Amino acid sequence: MVMPHHLNTLGTLFGGWLLVWFDLACAKTARIHSGLACATVVFDAIEFYEPVFAGELIIIQSQINRVWKTSCEIGVKVFALASGANERRFVTSTYLTFVALDENLKPIPMRKVFPETEEEKNCFEEADIRRKARKERKKPM
Repeated sequence: MVMPHHLNTLGTLFGGWLLVWFDLACAKTARIHSGLACATVVFDAIEFYEPVFAGELIIIQSQINRVWKTSCEIGVKVFALASGANERRFVTSTYLTFVALDENLKPIPMRKVFPETEEEKNCFEEADIRRKARKERKKPM
């Protein structure tokens, strides 16, 4: 639940809090899947579509879209639910990349995912396209 200390000077949820909650939810998703310690490597672009106010419940949904060797992409969607409302509002979504680490903080192979539904298969394929784009952006100018 969004509390008054989570608000910015405009009276809406400070985006930094949402980033922290993204990271925590996705780190837990990576940890549950892999059974390993996982570190955040990349936050993709984020656009906020709806403001969130004090007293609203934040709903964070995350899923692993694809695992490569030692890293994975996790998709995350955020919704807000006002007190007494029946329908949640879409707030934002993005993708995070995590790497699995051993006890020496070195990358270690992660258990694969096997998409089953059409939606999972689409997410799986699209994750590879996003990964290639990330690698292109990392190249020195």
